[in-house]
Amino acid sequence: MKINSIVLKTASLCNLNCSYCYVYNKGDDTYKNMPKIFAKSLIPILLKRILEYMEKKDLKKYNIIFHGGEPLLAGIEYYKYFISEYQRTFKDTFKEINFIMQTNGTLLNEKYVHDLNKLSISIGISMDGTEKTNSKYRVYHNNKSSYKEIKNGIDLCNMILGNSGVLSVINIEDKPSDVYDQYKKLKISFVNLLFPDENHDTIIINDTRGKIGKWLVEMFNLWFFDKSAERPEILLFSTLIKLILSLPEGNDVMGKRFGATMIIETNGDIQTNDTLRVSKPGITHSKFNINKDNLDSIENIKLAELYYYAHHRLPFMCQNCDLEEICAGGYLVNRYSKKNGFNNESVYCEDLAEFICHVQNIIAVEIYDELKLEKLNLSNLINNIRFNKAKYHENIYLQSF
Repeated sequence: MKINSIVLKTASLCNLNCSYCYVYNKGDDTYKNMPKIFAKSLIPILLKRILEYMEKKDLKKYNIIFHGGEPLLAGIEYYKYFISEYQRTFKDTFKEINFIMQTNGTLLNEKYVHDLNKLSISIGISMDGTEKTNSKYRVYHNNKSSYKEIKNGIDLCNMILGNSGVLSVINIEDKPSDVYDQYKKLKISFVNLLFPDENHDTIIINDTRGKIGKWLVEMFNLWFFDKSAERPEILLFSTLIKLILSLPEGNDVMGKRFGATMIIETNGDIQTNDTLRVSKPGITHSKFNINKDNLDSIENIKLAELYYYAHHRLPFMCQNCDLEEICAGGYLVNRYSKKNGFNNESVYCEDLAEFICHVQNIIAVEIYDELKLEKLNLSNLINNIRFNKAKYHENIYLQSF
């Protein structure tokens, strides 16, 4: 295992109470036992652990994503101290850390944006698709909308940095055209679209299957055929195009990349991808901590190994699928069930097939003469997917006797 990114929980609490948040509102309450802030005394210990790990794994570059909760609850002076410690620890090592902050944007002001820029900390802002869904789901603890403050954060990034990037969870309550218009209206440069953190048990309550694929198809068309200078970069779409063209690409959702991220909690605990908490409360808890353990201790956590190889060690029903090289089983979070653990296809399996099929066929038409790219038949793909699923469940049934 070679992991090149840490999501550092600098704050365990948040000033917002987003209804779908995997940290606070999906059943896991381990945050209640965590320190409010990742202590300054832990910073040099963490940096030393990272440097040791980089030397052991022969890594020249590493990523730290400041996260939470809301990372800006720690205050800007905290990050000035963090960067000063980084510069001291990594001086003359010829190794480098890339710093990113994922914030809800509500606490950003002109000084913070300027200071974060001087510290070379990139800013990503979490935002729902439209003002309406932001006001419904991304709210303060008194249920007040946070949209005005989020928009202000985006405006400040555009004004001071010349660009802005947002992370949005797909919400089919919004029309794709309204979401896309919102991105362009706010002059957003980069968008990271995320699938909802649903699994085979929770999807029954909020069943979006058969709808997200169509939503993504419509959204992709708006983006792909937009020739304006204001077109944002949508990572999910550009990644899929590269995968279809057999370029080395991938992320947690698709492609044959490895799950190269670990979590460091506010108490120093070493954990795997914490979105997996939505599967079962406490599932990401580990006995390892940076105070006493090296970062490669993550290799002794079975769940971390499962996450790392999630796109390579696939469930039976995914192994003979025509889209296996591109979809690669989808996001691990979406595979879970109490009955089979993670040994399931994604709850969005058929949605992914519809989305991938549409994009490949669009690309085939646009550049067919150059690449002779094969067009896909969605009906045949879905039939094969359902056949593989039925065969899997038949084998499980027979083995139970």
